[in-house]
Amino acid sequence: MKEHSPHRKAFMKNPTGKHYYPKTIPKRTFYKYYNSIKPKVANYVVGELLYFDILNRVNLEIEELLLQGNIVKLPSVFGELSIRMKILKVGIKDGKLFNKKPIDWENTLKLWYEDEEAAKSKKLVKIETDVSYRLYYPKIRAKYKNKSCISMRSNRHFRARMTDRICNTDFQCFKIRSNGD
Repeated sequence: MKEHSPHRKAFMKNPTGKHYYPKTIPKRTFYKYYNSIKPKVANYVVGELLYFDILNRVNLEIEELLLQGNIVKLPSVFGELSIRMKILKVGIKDGKLFNKKPIDWENTLKLWYEDEEAAKSKKLVKIETDVSYRLYYPKIRAKYKNKSCISMRSNRHFRARMTDRICNTDFQCFKIRSNGD
């Protein structure tokens, strides 16, 4: 039986017998799928290394467009990608303090090294910022079924480039709407 998508082999049974779907599908799986459906004309046959090179170049171009503050419209029915700003809130809810700011691990580990009591009580040092930037993929604008199976996440390299761009320039982007605003 011929595979209809690169996801079929990735959808497997784990040792407990329940189906699971892996979080990411490797590029090699997509290349195998391309290889099974590629046209027979020699002009369109692409080797594995060239396929990976094309995929990496496209991803880098998308990254550059996002880092310039543009909204990237994906082809066909997949919607759009953008970088959005979210206001981080600190407050008291039901008598408990909530702090949505990210943890500053460098200063937290330094505090734990200097103060054993802080290490035992697991006190955390938060980053002093009021905004957070995220890769935003609104699934409501996409026009395909099974939207829960697809997610867009940024990799470590992109997040580092985004942090540098935000810190070193006046980065402009849209704000994520929340229920409280």
